[in-house]
Amino acid sequence: LIPKTRRAELHVQLAEWVDAHDGGDGIVGDHLDRACRLRAELGLDSTQLAEQAGLRLAAAGRRAAAAGDPRRAKRLLERSLELLPESGDAYAAALIELVAAGWNLTPNAQRRQMLDRGARLAAERGLRALELRARILDIGSPADDASGMLSDRQLLEPAAAAIQELESLGDARALATALCTRADAEGSLGRAAAALDSIDRALELLRAGDEDRVWALSILGWALTEAPLPVAAGERRLSELA
Repeated sequence: LIPKTRRAELHVQLAEWVDAHDGGDGIVGDHLDRACRLRAELGLDSTQLAEQAGLRLAAAGRRAAAAGDPRRAKRLLERSLELLPESGDAYAAALIELVAAGWNLTPNAQRRQMLDRGARLAAERGLRALELRARILDIGSPADDASGMLSDRQLLEPAAAAIQELESLGDARALATALCTRADAEGSLGRAAAALDSIDRALELLRAGDEDRVWALSILGWALTEAPLPVAAGERRLSELA
């Protein structure tokens, strides 16, 4: 059998080779993760290696979410959280990303706890845009007690405030989240034209960053059928979604 020390070294070397040949963050992160686990069994410190593995797995998770594969995204992001230091910026970002990517795969109560924790960690690190993204996702999440939920009309005010602040912070991802939240609320209030304006802005940002657009596209599909658009214009926009 190959000694564990040597196996760990081989995993690192494979990760470096795959990285040099554009093999993808997921494969690189997987080999680095395996190296970390072998070193841990030997009682060796792998702090830096673990953080590298966590960063690559988090990046792969975001890419899987953008590709419309939430289950794979969730698995990758969960692995990244096992490796990243909780005191780092990347941990808070991966935690919030995990909630967003696995929105329909995570129980509501757990989802809200994760968002609250992510927002607090982001605030402690001075990551205001990330904190706002978590807070906006949280207020748009159903509450276990209906009395604790904000109405769609009440959602508009914090969403608008977040949009204004995020525009100045220049965080396109968080801004798109706030715009989607506002569009969702506007749609529920029957304001299809306003929802269409908001979601068009969100999609522009998400396309530019090659981010997950599933939520935004679902709102767009509804808004196009309800907004006061000429039939030809609505059909043209719908054909663009195909």
